[in-house]
Amino acid sequence: MPSSEIHRKLTRFALRLVPELFAGNNTAALSEQYCRLPDLAMTGDPEAQRFLFERDGIQFHYLPDAPLENLYRHYRAATDGRLKRSRPFVNPHYESALAGLTHYLTLIPKLLRANRIADAMKPTGILLHVLQDNSFGIHTLEGPGGTDVFFFDRLKLWEKSPFETLCRLDCSSTPPILPRSPVSLGNSPEEAALRIYRHWCDAIRLGRTSCVKVLLAGDADISPMTAASVLLCADVLQTILELSRCRQKKAAPLPLNEFEPYEPPGRGMETDSGQSLAFPVMTEEHLLYRFPAGIFTLLSAELSLPGDGFCLFELVNNGTVVQSGKVKSGQPVKLELEFPRNECGFRFYAEQDAVGIMLKYPEVHRAVGRTCSPPRR
Repeated sequence: MPSSEIHRKLTRFALRLVPELFAGNNTAALSEQYCRLPDLAMTGDPEAQRFLFERDGIQFHYLPDAPLENLYRHYRAATDGRLKRSRPFVNPHYESALAGLTHYLTLIPKLLRANRIADAMKPTGILLHVLQDNSFGIHTLEGPGGTDVFFFDRLKLWEKSPFETLCRLDCSSTPPILPRSPVSLGNSPEEAALRIYRHWCDAIRLGRTSCVKVLLAGDADISPMTAASVLLCADVLQTILELSRCRQKKAAPLPLNEFEPYEPPGRGMETDSGQSLAFPVMTEEHLLYRFPAGIFTLLSAELSLPGDGFCLFELVNNGTVVQSGKVKSGQPVKLELEFPRNECGFRFYAEQDAVGIMLKYPEVHRAVGRTCSPPRR
């Protein structure tokens, strides 16, 4: 819940990193007023309500959480004697975030190409506000893998309310030092939404760590959280610029770790320098994604078991099992899904003892195609 002044500072920092986006235009209204539109919408401001995206009665501001208990809690014995999940996993945070991101990453470049700069700044302000809300301060406790903002208050371990402490966090008036320059994160609104969501979740997790350190260790250095929030916003601005000008990067394969799973393994995943993904399978684990049709042509990986034992696997595409088999220790299996779309990815079952899974070289290949009309001249 950054204050209005924090939203203004974070917005100014991000805009300075991508000056080409609104070159020749005064961005004062964006950094002073439009970055506050989601808060103003709650007071009935008509201009804010005009541009604020809504899905299933939930405004693109405070997104629903994704409870993780279905990843480990609800099982029943199947007819073959194996424990299987009794309830499907639902990720409303993912669904709401992807819908909102895709909406704004389509709308804003369209307005820019029509030379409607002022109108483009308003949804840009909304998008930056929401990204900042969830990557700086108290709301980083929420979101993927998180809890609610009053969790630490209920523990009653502090004399001062942790909620109030985290609400009062402030960022420096000096721009943070960033690890890299802003980059575009997609050749289409759909691809960009998927990749921005991953970077958003990473910023949420980093911000959450910073907030917990503030409470448990009295660590007042929140510069990493500030830097992550600013870089996320700058990447989004750079992406909007490239989408508005139809600038496409070479359609090289992307590591699967560039995307946040819709349904992750219950205990999380480890990633090495080669982008391999590793996680344990106790009974049943899923690694499933939600990819719009038409943006990827192939999803591939090499499945192996670093330790002893064996594991059953299923490949899923468009919500349907298209291949199944068994992988044994020392006998890796090449997995490929052509034109991955909608619910797609992997399911794993430990038939006897728990095993460790490793997916080597997991990547997706991007489809090539025109994503926008040329700007008006």
